[in-house]
Amino acid sequence: MQGPFQALAVAGVLGVLSQILLPLALLSNGVIALCILTWPTRQWLVVLIGTLVLVIGSSYFVAARPGIDFPLTLLLMAPMWLSAKALAMTESQSLSVLIAVVCALILALTIQLVTGDAIQWWAGWLKIAVSGVKNVSFEGFSLELMNGLMAMMFAVAAVLTVFIGRWLQAVAYNPGGFAREFARIRFSFSILAAMLVVLLVTAVINEHLFKDFILIFTVAYFFQGLSVLHFTANTLSKGQSYLWPPYLLLFFFPQFVIVGLASVGLVDVFLNFRKSGRS
Repeated sequence: MQGPFQALAVAGVLGVLSQILLPLALLSNGVIALCILTWPTRQWLVVLIGTLVLVIGSSYFVAARPGIDFPLTLLLMAPMWLSAKALAMTESQSLSVLIAVVCALILALTIQLVTGDAIQWWAGWLKIAVSGVKNVSFEGFSLELMNGLMAMMFAVAAVLTVFIGRWLQAVAYNPGGFAREFARIRFSFSILAAMLVVLLVTAVINEHLFKDFILIFTVAYFFQGLSVLHFTANTLSKGQSYLWPPYLLLFFFPQFVIVGLASVGLVDVFLNFRKSGRS
């Protein structure tokens, strides 16, 4: 990127197009994350605010998706900004993941509190969202975990935006730096203990919130498990050939692979596979 206005052009165009093709929101926020990680505040603010203005302005001319009244790329900006700033200050991808998880917890809690009944609220949202799609119905689909799943996806998306920015920064300025940082993602026992306390409190207060929080906390240990997987591949010198099967399984059977990698991450809290691998 030559400067903030070039970055603004890229992030802004991607942000506008994300209203048509949703995954582009990750790339738009990823470019902004790159600016936050690389440039002084005055420069990356130009990109952030400029993209915000472009996306909001264009939203008046783009037909909204059923059930979505505002560009979702805007929803990712707050956790992306917080996570990217934390990563820039600490060089800890673990902290950036944790911040995204906390933002997702706040989102799930807010929906539960504001709606009064998140299950019914999501039912109404889904009814609107599928209204324009032929032969599609959510009847028989369990909405019990819907709030937690959406918050979980929100956390993953926020993490990915920061990782995209960090990867781009590493490619440009620090080859191999992203992989070295990613291999250090690990959450301490004290963080796990804090999560367990939060779960115990929510289990007493609200059963639905308890289930939501379990799903959201899974995100942290999923990325820790993924970090262990990449470290193992590098240690065994297997490279990309070792990683293709897990990623293909993640694409086709995400529910099983996410739980499996999160389990690896949880066990890693106690056994520290990477320390054993280095020794």
